[in-house]
Amino acid sequence: MWDCYDEWSAYGVGAPIVLKDDVSVIRYYVPHLSAIHIYTIKSPATLSLSGDHNTDENDSKNLSDESDSKPMESPKGRLGYLYFEYSDVAAISWRIPLLEKVSKLSQNHPGIEKLKSTDLSPASWMAITWYILSFFPLNNNVK
Repeated sequence: MWDCYDEWSAYGVGAPIVLKDDVSVIRYYVPHLSAIHIYTIKSPATLSLSGDHNTDENDSKNLSDESDSKPMESPKGRLGYLYFEYSDVAAISWRIPLLEKVSKLSQNHPGIEKLKSTDLSPASWMAITWYILSFFPLNNNVK
């Protein structure tokens, strides 16, 4: 799933915008991970992903909130097992691009990159923030 964000995370994605007086610009946006909750349909222990249960202290630079994997109250509960949750509370200007963040988080929770869609509960979700990188005027005379 993360592959579809590869180029956008590195360079941004352009969107044409028409401003006042019919001035056209292209605004570039970069994706950032705001939050993610990954629930699995099987116990994380049965998924045999090495390195899953290590945690680091919160990084004071990122002001991030990471947690261990822990099962929900009932293994047959509606949501499944909580494998991982993360919420970034840092200002958007201090966040690192999406794929860099995913790579960093997957060092301690490899399932972030390795789990298959068939392992995930439908209750899993993520929130991506698109931050304006820059904008460039469109010159209609360029050929």
